[in-house]
Amino acid sequence: LNTYAHGVIALGYDWTDIDNAGPPVVANATPVITASANVTQNEGTAVSLSATATDADAGQTLTITQAGMPASLVFTATAGVSPRTATITGTLNFTDSVGSPYSIVWTATDNGSPVLSASGTTVLTVSNVNRAPAITVPANLTQSEGTAVSLTATATDADAGDTITMTQAGKPASLVFTATAGVSPRTAT
Repeated sequence: LNTYAHGVIALGYDWTDIDNAGPPVVANATPVITASANVTQNEGTAVSLSATATDADAGQTLTITQAGMPASLVFTATAGVSPRTATITGTLNFTDSVGSPYSIVWTATDNGSPVLSASGTTVLTVSNVNRAPAITVPANLTQSEGTAVSLTATATDADAGDTITMTQAGKPASLVFTATAGVSPRTAT
């Protein structure tokens, strides 16, 4: 508790700290951060998340950081006085569903005394997208009757671990089709 006395001085009034405790100490206010709501997105789609931080203490520098976003995305933030906004943007990779869900923790830190921070979380759930397999087939073939024929088709799937099953239709009855189901790549003759 500080004790002050009000006195008259030449040309005006002044307050005097009579117990020599110094001016009252103003407490540093904790920053406030508001983060994007939880979101579910498909692999291969664009993402745009943001967080905004404010601080009631005028002139203090706010810094926003994040932890936990997928490596395929980009975090952008610039330190400065309140308010500050940070973003996470980019396109999700087709492997990002493997680490899903991602708990992205946004943290706003001021440079007051003491240094204070506040955090908020956005949960990003990345849904797997099944991509179609690709097949490479031989070119058209003209063959004389009674001669040996050998054709090979190759199928691949960009989704690791997916089972590929190859079938055919329209071959002459005298030819044999051979294919075994399994993970990419697969061949059939």
